Amino acid sequence: MVLESLIGGALTRLAPEIIGLFRSKADREHEYRMAKLGYDAAERQVDMRMAELAVTERTSELHAMMEAIKAQGKRTGIWIADALSALVRPLVTYWWMLLYTAYKSATLIAAYRTEGSVVATLLGAWTEADMAILSSILAFWFVDRALRRQGNMR
Repeated sequence: MVLESLIGGALTRLAPEIIGLFRSKADREHEYRMAKLGYDAAERQVDMRMAELAVTERTSELHAMMEAIKAQGKRTGIWIADALSALVRPLVTYWWMLLYTAYKSATLIAAYRTEGSVVATLLGAWTEADMAILSSILAFWFVDRALRRQGNMR
């Protein structure tokens, strides 16, 4: 009986300590999980802030680019500079068309010498790339200006 009461007394005294150990372990695990959640949340906030900064930077770049493009269209008041500025796009277009026509003519002549048939040469000469180039030029010089006159574009 003495042994039983000693064991019972020891268990009675150790039980709160054992329960306390389990509680402290559970508390530490809970604190760890909460710290981990806090860390993950902070990491997501940093990522979101970095994304916001990237968007702000890109927006600033686009605004600066738009202002630069607007400034290009403004006249300087110096007639020679304004005249040269107004001639750049048409001259580049004419120069490109001259080079492109020379290239296509040389290609047609070489193809005709190889094929010997005018029809086969002409059918093989017009490609999707040619159509894209022509469409771009026509859209730039005619469609864009027509839309601007109607007030559909700025």
